[in-house]
Amino acid sequence: VYTSSGFKEDYSGVKALAADFSNLQIYARRGELIVISDRDMTLPVVRLDGTVTTVTIHAGFNSIALPSGFYIVAKNKVML
Repeated sequence: VYTSSGFKEDYSGVKALAADFSNLQIYARRGELIVISDRDMTLPVVRLDGTVTTVTIHAGFNSIALPSGFYIVAKNKVML
């Protein structure tokens, strides 16, 4: 955020992701979010309006039904 006295802080509606999501495959198919993972994890799914849905991912193929919209999932942009 910039103010008259200069730069104050970096502001974002999405908090920094601390987890390692490097081994995920994420995409949309037939209106569902598809996540392929090498391990079990909890994954935050952030809608464009800032709504956060936390989903449990298991090792292997995961299909998650979500309302249509634009999402950010593990630093990936996904349109359902």
